[in-house]
Amino acid sequence: ENTNELIEKDLAQKQQEEIAKAVNKELEKENQTYMKLHFDKGTLFLQKNQFTDALVEFNLALERAPGSPVIKEAIATTERRLEAQVRVLVSKGRKQFQEGNYSEALQTLSEALVLAPEDPKLKDEIKTLANRIKIQQYVEQALQLYDLGNYQQALSLFEEAFKMDPSNKRLKDYIERTKRGMGVVEQEMDQESERRYIRGVDLFLAGRYQEALNIWKDLEQKYPYSKKLQEAIRSAEDRLKKTK
Repeated sequence: ENTNELIEKDLAQKQQEEIAKAVNKELEKENQTYMKLHFDKGTLFLQKNQFTDALVEFNLALERAPGSPVIKEAIATTERRLEAQVRVLVSKGRKQFQEGNYSEALQTLSEALVLAPEDPKLKDEIKTLANRIKIQQYVEQALQLYDLGNYQQALSLFEEAFKMDPSNKRLKDYIERTKRGMGVVEQEMDQESERRYIRGVDLFLAGRYQEALNIWKDLEQKYPYSKKLQEAIRSAEDRLKKTK
């Protein structure tokens, strides 16, 4: 009986070992299938330049084969191509900004940020560029409103832009100028200043807008709240813009 018991125990142990081997083999097969499925998906996404989706799939594959050099290389390749794509988008956004296509530039930069949300250096660079674009949009809208005489709306936009870039002297000048425009009253000029003002009018009518503007800007230092002087300056600046 002792011999039979030993034989039975030995058989039972061997059966357990065979079962364990079969289970391990099945698990290994499942792991291989799972790994291959996600690796193939990642490869397909990579071929389509869908880098973030590719990284998700490659990392899922790596969970089942953590030592695989092939998967690790695929991840490294994807990250390099992702970084290159982000740089392309940032360069494209800068070019769009320089060409005055601000909405398109913001859209392009947003796409770059979606691709690399965790890159601190890139986030700072994109944020800086996006702020410059936003400031430029505010300034252009404000200048249009200013030219239409909508000083309060123009001032609000200039001040919003100034909050984003408080060291910007140009914005500070725009704010001061708009405030003067809001509070202009008719200041009576002395005889000499009036004569110079009329000289500016003559130059303006002769098409010599820059010379007229120089005279009026000089007079503005003495009469910052003169309504007719402010209107004359705006007219000269408008004509100069149109002649460029």
